[in-house]
Amino acid sequence: LEANVLRGQATVQATEEALLSAGTAWNNAQESLQEARRQRDEAQRELHECAARERALQALYQRLQKPVPGLGDGPTLLDTLRVAEGWEHAVEQVLGHRLQARVGDGEGLAQTTAGSFLDISPRDGAMARVQDEGMLLQQLHLGDGDAGSLQDWLWGLRCAPDLDFACRERGRLAPGEAWITPDGVLVHARGISFPATARDGAGLLQCRRDLSEAAAALSTTQGLAAAAEAQLSTAEEAQRAAQQQRAHLDAQLQEERRHLARDEHELARLHSRAEAEQERTRERERERGRLAGQVQQLQERLATARLQIQTAQPLCRDLERSLAEVEAKTQASRQRLAQKRSQTARLREE
Repeated sequence: LEANVLRGQATVQATEEALLSAGTAWNNAQESLQEARRQRDEAQRELHECAARERALQALYQRLQKPVPGLGDGPTLLDTLRVAEGWEHAVEQVLGHRLQARVGDGEGLAQTTAGSFLDISPRDGAMARVQDEGMLLQQLHLGDGDAGSLQDWLWGLRCAPDLDFACRERGRLAPGEAWITPDGVLVHARGISFPATARDGAGLLQCRRDLSEAAAALSTTQGLAAAAEAQLSTAEEAQRAAQQQRAHLDAQLQEERRHLARDEHELARLHSRAEAEQERTRERERERGRLAGQVQQLQERLATARLQIQTAQPLCRDLERSLAEVEAKTQASRQRLAQKRSQTARLREE
């Protein structure tokens, strides 16, 4: 039973340590769960913000695309044109309403009766004009079309990084050329022209770029939100598993403690019985000691008595002899007395 108690104590200690570890794991799971919820909430907030921005930009983009009556259906220059980042405002200031121009091959040009049309079919070498590097045309791309189709609308426009550069380099301009800055400022050899709208105003090209970036950000944020939701689900599952493990170990510990308490109670009862039996044994030993002492005393008294008896035996024999002599004398005296009585009686009779 003592071995069972020792094993039970070791088992309880091991379970307590496991429960402590499970509690630590549960606390860590709780912290991870709270962090996952925070990240999920943050991702949801960013997702709502990105979605709201994307919707706002989409609405703004739709408002900025003013329909041109009589232009007909088909792709527009705005649909196919791609502009290098930073030059959207300048291109929009130059092209203006022509961004809404329909694009196609040469046959569409003859059929256009309203608005603008741009023939983007490839030109042969004889018709194409060559522009130097650094021209605004170099910042454009028409998808499958020929970007050179825009050279008539953008002819002679050179890119200047800023207004100071454009003003300083006016002397390099050939007749019919002009510097244009990212803000849409045109600097000619003998003049300067500022755009009607500031660069920070709403523009189709910039709005389209912002819309594209917002859509990309929305897609990225949706992925992050989905990942955060998955991470939250994983954290919740881990927290539930840790809670179940903790509850299981707690129940196991309570059961082991009950078994240990029962064994300890039984062991204490047996120890009490053993101590009582030991006390009775000690009492019997003490009683045996007392009896042995009494026996020793009796033996000593018996030895003394025997010695006294041995000493008194000669006296007894002398006394017996004296008593026999006294009895003999007494008998003789009685006989003499009887004779005298008999004589006295005869004398009385006579």
